[in-house]
Amino acid sequence: MNEPYLHISAADTAIITAKYYMPLARQNGWQFVSPTTNIEYMEYFSEWMKYCLYLQDDETNPCNYTEIAAIAIHDYSTCNATAAAEQFGSPNGLWQDQFVYYMDGFMGIDWREWITTTPLWMTETNCNHKPWGITNVETC
Repeated sequence: MNEPYLHISAADTAIITAKYYMPLARQNGWQFVSPTTNIEYMEYFSEWMKYCLYLQDDETNPCNYTEIAAIAIHDYSTCNATAAAEQFGSPNGLWQDQFVYYMDGFMGIDWREWITTTPLWMTETNCNHKPWGITNVETC
């Protein structure tokens, strides 16, 4: 699900995830990848995760966080290896730290362990937003 934080609530995203996306992945033998997120929307992503957990025992449309094979991230702020390591370097990157902060022992789950063992997929990035003026040609 691409950037749901721009259009729908975290609760509705969890319901859609449980009702449509997770069953589709299960039925086709696909890996389920989270809705896209980024550091600016960590609170939204954490709320989505909490709503997903509220639905984990739903008899019709369960949302099982253990089925999340990877977390999809859009990032426009880390255009070099050092910045990317600080932001996303597991286990104590800024991204992981913020996630653990927002989840803070929710439902007794070791979120540091989960976020450390779940791959982060950078599915969209662009360095044109940086002040040093990298051109489209230079980013390729």
